[in-house]
Amino acid sequence: MFNKDISDKLIELYGEEKVILFSQMEATRNSLIFNELEANSYNDIEEHSFERDWWYENAERLKGTRLNNYKKEKDASTRAIGNL
Repeated sequence: MFNKDISDKLIELYGEEKVILFSQMEATRNSLIFNELEANSYNDIEEHSFERDWWYENAERLKGTRLNNYKKEKDASTRAIGNL
């Protein structure tokens, strides 16, 4: 299962807000592992770098989607009030 599939399933189960938090936490977790491995000169650290970046970008994408949806809802409610 790929990260996108996992993210989509988590959104279905828990909602976007919780998946944003999870994505931020997963990015932080992988960053901590990456930094520790890098500090100890381990060679196999690319996986954690990829995971860190993917989950960080997923959180940012979801936050952007939520912000855009909020703006659309706000614009729609403003138009509805203006039509009264």
